[in-house]
Amino acid sequence: MKKKVENKSKSWNIFAILGFIFAFLSWFSVLGIALSIVGIIETKKNKQKGRGFAIAGLIIGIIVLIARAYNYYIF
Repeated sequence: MKKKVENKSKSWNIFAILGFIFAFLSWFSVLGIALSIVGIIETKKNKQKGRGFAIAGLIIGIIVLIARAYNYYIF
């Protein structure tokens, strides 16, 4: 008797990946933060891959935004 094998490969969430990428770009860090938040919500709701990327994008985006504001207002 053969067992039925289900394909449980989950798709990657595009918002999470784009949020991670844009978080590193200084002038687009706000966009990265927004996309990362959407990615966190979507990965939880749709049970998709990429939640770690979304969380990392959110953290990195906030750090880059603070560093950019610090450099702009202090220097």
